[in-house]
Parts: sequence; C-alpha cells; structure tokens
Amino acid sequence: MSAPDWKLLTPQAPLKANDARLVERTDTGGLSTVPGLVESGRGPIAVVGPPGVGKSSGLAQVMRAPMPRRNVAACLLDHSVDDTHTDASAVFVRMLGALFGGREVSGMDIPAALRERWKFKGAAAELGRSLPKFDHGADLFREVAEEVTRQEPSRRVTAFIDGLERRDDDLLAEVLESLRRMLDLVDVVVVVAPRVVLDPQTVGLLDGFRVVAVQPVPVSPEHSTSWREGREFLASIVRRRLALGGEFDPRFRAFLDRAAEASGGVPRVYLQLVQDAGFYAEVSGRAWPEEGDLRQAMGDQITSLRRLLQRGDLDALRAAKGTGGLKVELSRRIRFLSHGLLLEYGSGEATRVFPAPLLEALLLLRSAA
Repeated sequence: MSAPDWKLLTPQAPLKANDARLVERTDTGGLSTVPGLVESGRGPIAVVGPPGVGKSSGLAQVMRAPMPRRNVAACLLDHSVDDTHTDASAVFVRMLGALFGGREVSGMDIPAALRERWKFKGAAAELGRSLPKFDHGADLFREVAEEVTRQEPSRRVTAFIDGLERRDDDLLAEVLESLRRMLDLVDVVVVVAPRVVLDPQTVGLLDGFRVVAVQPVPVSPEHSTSWREGREFLASIVRRRLALGGEFDPRFRAFLDRAAEASGGVPRVYLQLVQDAGFYAEVSGRAWPEEGDLRQAMGDQITSLRRLLQRGDLDALRAAKGTGGLKVELSRRIRFLSHGLLLEYGSGEATRVFPAPLLEALLLLRSAA
C-alpha cells in the first residue's frame, strides 16, 4: 500500500458543515444534544472546552443536523482567512450573509416600507453583501430577524457564533449584550473560552446561558468505560481524512491507539501526533510511522507544553489527577483548563480531571525528585 498524504490530516483546520470528511461524534462529551436543545428552545447556549477538543467540528455537526423549525445564521470566525479586525457589528453582518445564504430565506420578499426605511433596492439575497446604512450590524440583523419571523413564523432564526474565544472580552460582551436583546426572536449558540465560565470577573457575561462543555474523547479506562469507542472514533477521523479503505494493518492500528492515549482524547493533538509521526517516517524513507516516530512527535508536543508551565504547576497537576479538580487554586485551574494542561472527563459529581498525558514524563520526573 502506498504512503498516505499526511498533510490531509489538517489538524489545525476546522471542518465546515458541508465537508464530507466530518466524522460525527455521538458520545455525551460532544455536542450531540445541542440540536435537540435548540429545537426545543432550551437556550441560549454557551459552548466551552479546551483548545483542539472539537468545538468547531461539533458546531459544524450541529449546523448540518436537521432542524426544520430553524433558519441558521452563522458567524464562523475560525474559518475566515483574515478576521483579526472583526468588530461586533461585523459579526452580525456575517450572520446576516449566512442567513440569506439559506435557500429558505434567500427568496424572502422585502416589504416596501422596509425598503424605504433601509434605502435598499436589491433582492433579499443581496442583503449580506450590499448593506443598508445602519449604525450597527446588530440593528439591521434584528430588523431582518423580525421580518423573517413575520413571514415564516414556524421557523426561528438561530445564531451560531464560533471564534470569539480568541478575541478580547469587550468584543464578546458587546456581541452577547446585543444578542441578549434579541432572545425573543433569535436562538443563540456561541463558543466561549473556558476562562469566561470559570472567572468570577467574566462569568456574568453568560447570565441566563446554558453551558455545554465539550470534553476530550475518553481513550483510557480511567476516563470512561467507553474508552474503546473513543479510540475508534479518533481512528475513524484518520481513516476518512486519509481516504483509507479496508481494515487497518494491526501495527498501524496499535500505533493509532498509542497516539490516542498520548493525546488524552483531544482530536487536534491526536491528529498532530499522527501527522508529525508520518512526516518523521517519510524522512526516514518509510511509508508508515512506527513507535519511534511517535516518540519524536510526542517530544515536539512536550516541548511546547513545557513552555506553558509555571513554578508549582507540576505539583498541582499531580495532586489534581483523578480528582474533581476543585482543590486547584482558581487562577491556576483556569489556566490549566484553558491551555489543555488539565483535561476533564465525565459530568456532574462524576467529573474527574487528569493532566495531559504528554506531561506524564515530567510528572514522573517530579515525583522522583
């Protein structure tokens, strides 16, 4: 069998809802419950989780789920090439463009009174490209949502926003405040950083929001009894992105299982490890990676994680392993969870935290010191 093109794994590129490579996650640690929550009006919803855990992919999965009573308006900042200067008004303009990209809304009739007030002569489908003069995109978005709802009262507008966790709190606060004034018209699903949920200074931004946490896939018996299914899910991502058919060679499957264990079930880390190991194998003239290639790839990741550590972190991580994590000092816990140094599994009283497996070697050295 010829060597795969390891670049196709694209660990840093979120997949869009219409991407055939998207593998749907069905366990409770993902976003499989969100379509039902949205359809039943049990929002607004704030999605949280460590970097690379699959929030964007999960949101794509939600957006392609059948929601017959919803019109989708999405602003996916992570999917944009140049969005570093996005402001709150631009977020609503992007959602407006996405809303009119849907076939149900693109043919909407704009009443003469609205055309006059908006000073707009084009077709409805052009609203996302040729905007009327409004002081703020949110004002226009609300008026359009009102008109869409008036013409099609059986379908509510639903706003999906991804990428705000990489922006400053002022932008997040302005977007959420504007959306809060529209909750009579619009359902909301927004991705936010774990820090927003945990930090007393920012948690108020989410008053009234239902928080849904995206967790790593369980890949070890200490994570969950469904750890085998978690490893199979990750392996299926590799299979689909590399377009591999048939059964995996037992040696390659063992390699994938080891990569899954080392990743802690974080899909982006897993794909990065597999890709880097594949590149190391190519450099050595081999078509398929081996254990030694994976060790090299793990070493690269460990070096990156070490840069995030501060004095006392290793002791705190070791003490938190297998606990609920609540005894970790709050500022440290926020940093651990925000950077994926500490990973959560389970829910409610059964929630347990474990250090990222790539840190285990450092923790063992610390224990022996």
